[in-house]
Amino acid sequence: MNNMASFTGTIEDFDCFIMPRIRNRVQTVSRPLKARANGRCEHCGEKRTLEAAHVHGRGRKAIVREVLEKHRAGDEYDIADLHEFEEEVMRAHEPMGECFLFLCSNCHRAYDSAELRKGGAGRAAAGSRHAATNGLRRAIHATGDGLADEFYDFLAEEGYTVKTKGGNPGTCYSYKRAVARVRKWEGCGWNDLPGLIGDLIQEYSAGGPKEELGRQSKSTVKNALIAFGNFCSARGLKEADHDDR
Repeated sequence: MNNMASFTGTIEDFDCFIMPRIRNRVQTVSRPLKARANGRCEHCGEKRTLEAAHVHGRGRKAIVREVLEKHRAGDEYDIADLHEFEEEVMRAHEPMGECFLFLCSNCHRAYDSAELRKGGAGRAAAGSRHAATNGLRRAIHATGDGLADEFYDFLAEEGYTVKTKGGNPGTCYSYKRAVARVRKWEGCGWNDLPGLIGDLIQEYSAGGPKEELGRQSKSTVKNALIAFGNFCSARGLKEADHDDR
């Protein structure tokens, strides 16, 4: 007796009855990959709950559709062995690590909104996590938060530590995070900071009205603002110079 599960139906039938099982299988396989990210967003570096974002052009639906087309029978699809079809879909995802970015919800939204703005992309047009990471960086730049990445890169170029000896995020990350906290306290965007940085340094330094906040984490907040001021000067975003060393 042949006990193989099969399917014959329209694309709507497939999406209703078969796609949920494939989605669960892909999520199960991707779970260990997400665990390796250790809860840290692959773009902004924040320690948050992560979401698995399909690399644009290598999304689950696009991959499944590509495999499904091999089983087209006129206006319907005829799959003789659903188990083998599922395995074929999983093989099409390989290498699995190239299909996903593990992002916080904010970065995930920025990445997906960039895809929506350009109207989607075919699988062949994207192709790699490297291309996806560059695309994500451009999407974040479009929101103004790209200045945060430029600041981080500037710090690394200036010799601030990227990683501690123990492998944890170093001063570059701490300063970027500290400036992000000030941005939230002040209710402004990253692109607003260059025009405010001189006043902010005074307010968060000794004798300023926000001195206590500036002293947080062994004066990390104050020193991060000073470093951001130097970054703005180096990039021609303001005329000032300070020294936090």
